[in-house]
Amino acid sequence: MQQKILNLVLIFMLALMAVLAGVWFHQSVNLNTVVGDTSSEQQKSIEKVSGNTMHQVIDSSITKTNALQAYIADDMFSDVKTDVATLQNLATGLFEHIDSFEAYPFELSDPAKDRQFSAQVLYEEGVDYTQSEYLGVAAHMSETMIAMCKQSDYLDNCFIGLADGTILCVDDKSANKYDENGNLPYLPVREKPWYVGAKSAGELWFSGIGIEADTYTDKIGIECAAPVYKNGELIAVVGTDLFLDAMGDYVNSASSQGGYLVCSHYPYTVFFT
Repeated sequence: MQQKILNLVLIFMLALMAVLAGVWFHQSVNLNTVVGDTSSEQQKSIEKVSGNTMHQVIDSSITKTNALQAYIADDMFSDVKTDVATLQNLATGLFEHIDSFEAYPFELSDPAKDRQFSAQVLYEEGVDYTQSEYLGVAAHMSETMIAMCKQSDYLDNCFIGLADGTILCVDDKSANKYDENGNLPYLPVREKPWYVGAKSAGELWFSGIGIEADTYTDKIGIECAAPVYKNGELIAVVGTDLFLDAMGDYVNSASSQGGYLVCSHYPYTVFFT
């Protein structure tokens, strides 16, 4: 009898131990699952926070870079306005005292002067440039215009188009003025967008982007021009072309950063990368 009771007690204890072991194992599995889920959620949270932080840092960096580039671009446009206004004032002063000046020497584009800034005469069909009463006066601006282009980081040319259909331009592409047969084509000065635009505006004028490709380089850019008057009569239009590649090179080299530039200081928006 005692042996039976002892066996029952032993069986009960083994059964109890088995139950406790099962409960412990189940709780252990649940605990590991909870810990695993918690760790996974924490990892996701950490990754999300890290991603957001990195995005904010990159966003801030790009914003600062673009702000710097936009500032440089706006400064560049201000300089262009100053350059054209300087040409306008100089031309106005010359033509207001036209009788005080002897004609200054001028010449047609000379291919031998290619790749060096020089003052070159072009003219419309049917115009005898040698008989221009304005060209000899405008030619007094030659050295100033050459110096302006040489010292600028972004100006490729400047010009003064005259009301008699002649133009004095400064650039370093004199060879481009001639066609494949070695002839100097006519240039419709008074029909060019910069001439018409400045004449219509009656003040300093900016074109839109790509309103006309440059005649001698096919580059796209922006034109800035201003009218010159004498006693209320339009005598000339001065101006310059600001090519997009030169603008991009200048802005990016000045900021020494990558990214995108959005400049909307004027009535249009310019994008650079």
